[in-house]
Amino acid sequence: MARTWLALPYARTAAFQVVIGLSREGRARWGRFPALLGDDIFMAAMVPPESRRLVPEVVAVSRPPPGFRAWVRVRARWRRGERELLRLGLPRPRPPGQHASLLARFADPRTLPGAVLFAAARVLGDLLGRLPAREPVSWTPDRSG
Repeated sequence: MARTWLALPYARTAAFQVVIGLSREGRARWGRFPALLGDDIFMAAMVPPESRRLVPEVVAVSRPPPGFRAWVRVRARWRRGERELLRLGLPRPRPPGQHASLLARFADPRTLPGAVLFAAARVLGDLLGRLPAREPVSWTPDRSG
């Protein structure tokens, strides 16, 4: 599943991999930072891609969710974060080519199993993310693996 995610345009070009730095100009695009679950996608909505810069000299290590259930939970949190953005009138991240790239992984027998698991986790997470959270939702380390 992680290979599928990392091969998609969003992971390669738009997803923040643990560390986000903002210039004064970037931070000046909004006032008070809202209490949001999707703080990374909020920043992505506020700072357009042409104003972002990847710093190749800085390396951050990120570990994928440790299993299928963890992927589903991560996707549910992501979906809830997207709903928060929509309530603020901000667009959800929609990288070009995302669906086509996933479909291409379905067409290749070598990447098909990971694509199926990734898509299943995404669908289940999207459904779970539509339900009201039973407890406050936050980004905490996933230690289920």
